[in-house]
Amino acid sequence: MKNFKLSDWAIKNNIFKKDVLLLRKSINNKWKLIIAGTEIDKGHKDCFLCREFLKDSCVSCVVFKKTDHSKCKETPITKWIKHQKRVHEKKNLPYKIECSTCKKIAQDVINFAEKLYKELIQ
Repeated sequence: MKNFKLSDWAIKNNIFKKDVLLLRKSINNKWKLIIAGTEIDKGHKDCFLCREFLKDSCVSCVVFKKTDHSKCKETPITKWIKHQKRVHEKKNLPYKIECSTCKKIAQDVINFAEKLYKELIQ
C-alpha cells in the first residue's frame, strides 16, 4: 500500500502520503469494524484523521480539502450522527450499529471514504 503515487489533485491540495494512509486506516480499522459489530464509533476520539487534524480545525484534513467543511460536515458522517440522535435517541457517543439503516449509513461512510481514497492516488 505504501507504493502508490499521489494524484495531481492530491499534490495540488498539499495532501501527503501519510494523509492517504490515515484515510485508509479509518476505513479499515474503524468503519469496517463498526459494520462488523466488533467496534463502536467514538467520534473524533477513534478517528485517525481527527487525531491528526482536529487541532487545526480540520483544515489540513483530506476530507476538509474535499468538502470545504470541518468536522466531516457534508459527508455521510453527518447523516450517521443525525440518525443516531433522532432514531436511537443517543445524546452522546458512542454510537453503534443498531438497525439496518445504521448499517447502510455506515457503508455510505466507507463508500465516501473509498471514493476519496481513489481520487487521491494514481
